[in-house]
Amino acid sequence: MFQRLKLHVQLNFALSSGHDNFVEYRMNARDSNLSGRIQANLLMVRLNALKFLKEQDQKSVSEFEECFNLLNKFIEQGKNQFQDRNRLSFINDIEKKLKIITLHLHKL
Repeated sequence: MFQRLKLHVQLNFALSSGHDNFVEYRMNARDSNLSGRIQANLLMVRLNALKFLKEQDQKSVSEFEECFNLLNKFIEQGKNQFQDRNRLSFINDIEKKLKIITLHLHKL
């Protein structure tokens, strides 16, 4: 009888531990995916800003604004989703740099 109880406790611990590990893995995977989207859109904003400086046409402006709006959407999502302080500081740094970029581009 005690062997069954011991086995039952071990199985419950293993299942609980497995579930917790999966939840943590899934959270990290979501955070990594969102971080990748933020980085990709940050690159697109930079490229579109350079394209605008080179060509200075309305198409370049609209492409920049489209990527910029998408990046802001991902940043807001990251502020709500990220729990890691390093990732949150990463988001805040990006947000500060974006404000500087937009200030300079609006001067043009």
